[in-house]
Amino acid sequence: MQDFVHLHVHTTYSLLDGQCAIKPLVKQARKWGMKALAVTDHGNLFALKAFYDECRSKKGYDDLPTIKPILGCEAYVTSSGDHKSRDKGERRHHLILLAKNLVGYHNLVHLLSEAWIDGFYHTARIDHAQLEKYHEGLICSSACIAGEVSHYLDEDPKGGNNDAKAEEIARWYKGIFGDDYYLEVMLHNSRTTNIPG
Repeated sequence: MQDFVHLHVHTTYSLLDGQCAIKPLVKQARKWGMKALAVTDHGNLFALKAFYDECRSKKGYDDLPTIKPILGCEAYVTSSGDHKSRDKGERRHHLILLAKNLVGYHNLVHLLSEAWIDGFYHTARIDHAQLEKYHEGLICSSACIAGEVSHYLDEDPKGGNNDAKAEEIARWYKGIFGDDYYLEVMLHNSRTTNIPG
């Protein structure tokens, strides 16, 4: 387990979605000898202070080494194009954002602060224009099946999928984040495939 790093983890700060409490999560990662661990709660950064402190703490861990905390979130990107809009038909696509340095952390805070202040409509949302403005220092992953790329690969209003649109979206993210953009892969049952889960 030492070389494996979880980069998409929800804690109890992801309401109705995450069950990992910070202390047991970090303790288990340290017992397994993991060198790093990320927390990516849905639409918020609420766990990050406690998570950071626990990863760096020596208290109560005997000889277990500290681990590198990777600070991030699973943001909601609005399909309407404007995070301030109130479009009832919009989709909110998931997107993993990880801070790779202090600039990235500050940009993550900017994005989520604006999402909660101006973009709150059922959830705290961001848009593509904000990602263009605040992308520096961030690593971006396409996220789960609720991400933009996965959405277009999985379904199309006319039925089937829309591979060309999925590729267009992936190229847009690659153009913004460059080598810091990754496609996330998960094995699970899908609506359009018969993959055993």
